[in-house]
Amino acid sequence: MATRTTSVSQAFQHLAHGHETPPSIGPPILALCKSEEPVKAVSPMSVVECLRVCYLGGNDAVRKQLEQYVREPVDDKYTFGAVALLDAFPPREDFLDKLRGDVLKGPTSDAIVAAANDWASDKTHGMIKNALGAATDGTVSIVMGVVYFNEKWKMRFEPSDTVQDTFQGPHSVPVQMMKQRDDFRAFGNEKVRAVALPYAGCDYVAVVVVPQKQSDLDYAVELACGGEHRSWGTRYCDVHLPKFRVDSGLDLGESFKCMGMGALFAPGALDRMTSGVFSMDVKHRVVVEVDEEGTVVAAVTAMCAEECYTPPPPEPFLVRADRPFAFAIVHKSNNGVVLTSVIYEPSRWGEKSRDKCL
Repeated sequence: MATRTTSVSQAFQHLAHGHETPPSIGPPILALCKSEEPVKAVSPMSVVECLRVCYLGGNDAVRKQLEQYVREPVDDKYTFGAVALLDAFPPREDFLDKLRGDVLKGPTSDAIVAAANDWASDKTHGMIKNALGAATDGTVSIVMGVVYFNEKWKMRFEPSDTVQDTFQGPHSVPVQMMKQRDDFRAFGNEKVRAVALPYAGCDYVAVVVVPQKQSDLDYAVELACGGEHRSWGTRYCDVHLPKFRVDSGLDLGESFKCMGMGALFAPGALDRMTSGVFSMDVKHRVVVEVDEEGTVVAAVTAMCAEECYTPPPPEPFLVRADRPFAFAIVHKSNNGVVLTSVIYEPSRWGEKSRDKCL
């Protein structure tokens, strides 16, 4: 169930809130991530939660670059933030006072990565069990933003109505197709059909956009959710939606740099959180499950940081007088000369020297 690198997320923002909504962080991430496989899923809310924690701990340059992104909405019901730090890198008190999240600690890189993986697994109810993978030598801090969304459909799909069907994607594959008929907000013309499926326990809706031609998905989304979003109305709909699961992983470091957040990767970037660290790697993982009951979304954005590298002091400039050398005593400014000499063979104290003054 893959989507392409499009402005899909931006268009959905228009549908939900109108054109005055600030641009979502989702589209540039989708557009900038390079992958041989189609990008399947990004959770902008998870990314923003991670950036929000980075903003609290960031220096002035980081805060300036992140300011436009941390203004995007996050929902406390679904989002969680945390930092994991080596014991040798204690968090600053001012940072802790402002942090809306958990603090994890450990004596080694392996320990804090294990703690971060366990924390993310707990917050996602086991859907993402190994978000960061194995520890990287030198990891001293981890900033995380997690989303866990688990809501039931307002109008549930009856399992007895689910049938075997064929999904016509790049390859035809068998799917379990859910079906129901009811009144929903919808939009449609000769190029696109779209429907908004409400959830029972919140104000969110699942927006499903289907182009009439497979190659027109980008255009269909922009048409249904962008400039034409005010044309939606309540209709009696016959909805066919496959059950599906998506498990998507991305490395976002280069995308963040391209989006103007390069200060995160400079020495001292997180000085308001702890001293002497800078970001090296950003991982993003999303798991989505859709069935007759509803939708579950689990997402983790994790930014790993290393200790700032302090280069060793340069080797001293060696002057070793172990061969014939010149020796003079001169005034620093008026050219006065007390002595000039050439030392061919230094004598020991108390012996006569065979060298001469000039």
